[in-house]
Amino acid sequence: MGEKRFDATRVVWGFASGLSAAYTVAPGEVFVVETRDALDGAVRLGMAVMPSVERANPATGPIAVEGVQPGEVLAMDILRIDVAPTGYLTFGGRPRFFSQTESAIHLAPGVRVPLAPMVGTIGVMPAEGSFSTKISGDYGGNMDTRDVAAGATLYLTAQVPDGLLALGDVHSCQGDGESCGQGIETAADVWLRVRILSQGLSARPYLVRGGELMVIITAETLDAAARAAVEETAQLLVRHSDLSYDEARMLLGQAGDLRIGQIVNPLKTVRMALPLTLVPWREPLPL
Repeated sequence: MGEKRFDATRVVWGFASGLSAAYTVAPGEVFVVETRDALDGAVRLGMAVMPSVERANPATGPIAVEGVQPGEVLAMDILRIDVAPTGYLTFGGRPRFFSQTESAIHLAPGVRVPLAPMVGTIGVMPAEGSFSTKISGDYGGNMDTRDVAAGATLYLTAQVPDGLLALGDVHSCQGDGESCGQGIETAADVWLRVRILSQGLSARPYLVRGGELMVIITAETLDAAARAAVEETAQLLVRHSDLSYDEARMLLGQAGDLRIGQIVNPLKTVRMALPLTLVPWREPLPL
């Protein structure tokens, strides 16, 4: 198709300061990122015993976005996700393999789950520190949020020059909460386009999909993440709409949905989702 393609030979195992770009794209350019599965190929078709795995969640990158400066926002349009022919779970301590060549996955006799690929780990490099690809934060990371999928735009604030994006840990499907410890793990190709915005709606990760705005928060507990997601979204509404703080909180209480990204990682992820059309925005949003 002619798009620039980045293979998965260059990966990171943490979002860290001081890293150099492995690949480079121009703003607005469509490109394809090849990702490894979360256990880095250790689980192979036909295995009956779970192998020993030293580390997880390789993320392809870092990918420099030419010209982006710290404080600017990377608007990442997720255009398409193609998964490998086979995915797997290791729930219960043994590998279970699933064909991914149809529109649904045969999870068990009589049980078909729609194929719904999503990106589990995606983020930008922080200005300071190093954070495992197993966790998430304001830089993104292992958010395991099922709406990070085709048709979504994910917004992350650049913390270093060129942003330095990395992604991996694609799941061919995953329910909210990732309650068995995994989505179905798979290698994949992810089609992306990155735009640069001079300012965003929040310094926290947020996304737009299906007419909803979703603010994504990571914290040590679900309670803390939920409270922070409500508060950050309320403050966003006050900054960008004609609603007072009390009105924003009432709107979220009646029409906002708190959704759990995942409960299985060392830090927990929650998002507040709200239909964009319900809000009296002061001016067109930078989306």
